[in-house]
Amino acid sequence: MYKRLRAFAYQQLGPYKPEHGNLTAANCLIVTVILVSLLMFTLESDPDYKFHDTFLLELLTFIILSVFAVEFFARLFAAGHVEEYRGVRGHLLYLRHNWGLVLVDLLAFAPELLFILLGAPPPTWLRTLRVVRIFKLTRYMSGVDLIFEAVKESGKELATAVSVAVVLWYLGSVALYLAERHAQPEGFGSIPEAMWWSVVTMATVGYGEVVPITNLGKVLAGFLMLLALGVVALPSGILAGSFMHRYRERQKKEDDQEDIPE
Repeated sequence: MYKRLRAFAYQQLGPYKPEHGNLTAANCLIVTVILVSLLMFTLESDPDYKFHDTFLLELLTFIILSVFAVEFFARLFAAGHVEEYRGVRGHLLYLRHNWGLVLVDLLAFAPELLFILLGAPPPTWLRTLRVVRIFKLTRYMSGVDLIFEAVKESGKELATAVSVAVVLWYLGSVALYLAERHAQPEGFGSIPEAMWWSVVTMATVGYGEVVPITNLGKVLAGFLMLLALGVVALPSGILAGSFMHRYRERQKKEDDQEDIPE
């Protein structure tokens, strides 16, 4: 009976794979609860929200927290279906291998539920932890792990690209400060102010209230804007290349498995 229950829990809550078909009933329920909780969190920020601080809202909050709590412990229970995760050591290994999602699952309910069970209203700052629930959806998004693998694989290259961007950002800010500090002390009166202008320019956001007016400042700003295109494109290209490499590897592995005769 115990093994059957654990197998059923694993079937309902085990790792989701798109090739296995649609979501199970339990996973559909969890996804629905996640979306509802995020919708409530969004609407609660509006002071005109009709059900703000009502019994219905408190009841729904408690139900959502209870569902996440049951899910958390059910996943720990179901993990034992895999042989390497059985027993105390196995469960500790499971927590180690899946610490990111386990932490998200725990933060999604534990702090707020603890306050409620103690009879104290959760502080406002604690309610902001509800936003981490959106990361629970990554469990059902195929390819998310490829992004993390791509970042890990190209970590050194990305760090180099970011370092170059920071150096250019700082040098450009200093140059603009020297060129514009007397002409516009209110906009470029210090290096930090010039750095703020530079970062919004390199991010292609724009900072229309303050623009260089000296000839040297205009030349430097134009050069910085052109440079920003390369600064943004370089990390994007590195990450895209690493992602495609990982994607092709996975596709090749899946194709090889399909070619193996049963």
